[in-house]
Amino acid sequence: MILRPLLAVALGIGLTSCASHTGPKELAAMSAESMRNAYSPDQRLEIAHEAWLEAVALDQQGQPQLALEAVQAASFYDPDDRWLQVNLARRLRDFRRSKEALSILRRALKLPGEETSEEWELAAGLWLETGARDSAMHAWKKVLVLDPHSREALLGLASLNEAADRPADAAPLFARLAEEYGAQAAPIVERAAALWMKAELSDSAIVFLKKRWEEWHSPADGENLARFLLSAGQADVATTLLDSLSDLAPEDSPRLELMAARAMLAGGHRTEALQRFRQMESENPGDNKIRSSLGAILLDMDSLTEARSVFERLRVTDSVNAIPYYFLGLWALKSDL
Repeated sequence: MILRPLLAVALGIGLTSCASHTGPKELAAMSAESMRNAYSPDQRLEIAHEAWLEAVALDQQGQPQLALEAVQAASFYDPDDRWLQVNLARRLRDFRRSKEALSILRRALKLPGEETSEEWELAAGLWLETGARDSAMHAWKKVLVLDPHSREALLGLASLNEAADRPADAAPLFARLAEEYGAQAAPIVERAAALWMKAELSDSAIVFLKKRWEEWHSPADGENLARFLLSAGQADVATTLLDSLSDLAPEDSPRLELMAARAMLAGGHRTEALQRFRQMESENPGDNKIRSSLGAILLDMDSLTEARSVFERLRVTDSVNAIPYYFLGLWALKSDL
């Protein structure tokens, strides 16, 4: 360690003073205040400055433990520097000394100086690590006041609300987080919508998904919206949307067309759905999902001869699957009635 002059003297006095005592009781009696008061205010600030420069040099040398000790010395001689105390707390956390770091940080947050989102992010993390979830939630809220676009705060606050089984509070936060990620937010979008559904606020989920679709025209958002429209009983709207998605994402067209046909069926348009299933089956003869859906609707509409023909073709192309045998069993039951 390359100690600068005044810092070396200060630490030397401290070591000499410690050595002059003969036992742990005398050593414990020496207060931190008396050590600081051995120097004038200007000298204390200079010692703190030199200690900080020492820490920077040690960081560059790849010696984080010694750098931490230097920052501890700096914060000792300048205990009212908010930024310095926060820096010490962050370094202590890096060494998994969370309780000690939190104690220092809590005092630092009361010191004069400008509040920053970074120090409250640190506070939230430390409170979580020490099990104080309510305090962590308060800290994340402070971060959002200082930085409304903080992804870390939105995720942290949303996750805490979800863990506390408050889906109606968590969903809007995940929705805001999705906006921060723009078009690339499919998992977050699904989470927000699912939480609104859990809170029995399906209208809020649909409004959110419609806004996403209108803003980004992302196939993933459109597909999510279609699913939620179907669950809300808006099958006709879902069918129209899925048809438009097929044009937007041609690589997913067979799957989306199948969803649209099923949505049409859910909307009560059985004849139209049957016509679409027949067309899809002729265009995609190797797609067993389409074939099984076509057979199921034919069976449901009592078109038994055609249904059997479809299931027999399905059995040939998917002989290890139980589905064709299941439907053939249903066909046999219907044929005997």
